[in-house]
Amino acid sequence: MTWPDFIPTENQFSHYMGGEYYEIDRPRRLVMSGRAVNDQDGELFATLIEITLEARGETTVLTMHQSYFDPMPPAEALAGVEQGWSEQLDKLAALLSR
Repeated sequence: MTWPDFIPTENQFSHYMGGEYYEIDRPRRLVMSGRAVNDQDGELFATLIEITLEARGETTVLTMHQSYFDPMPPAEALAGVEQGWSEQLDKLAALLSR
């Protein structure tokens, strides 16, 4: 992920994501956890991600809801959420248009 220009270098941090799937209801719903972890601090924060897919005519509408738990993610992580999801959804759209 590329950090947004407004996040100073000293506030950026390295992490990777892991998690578990809680619900897979093909082709309608996906519920999963997300855990941000790094080698220095271990688990940084956890999140619950709920995705629903709804057919509308010849298109499909994807709705995503993300919840966080205490401890809340640091501000620099929250600042990159929109960009991160936008990038991932753009990759999904490109993959599906092949």
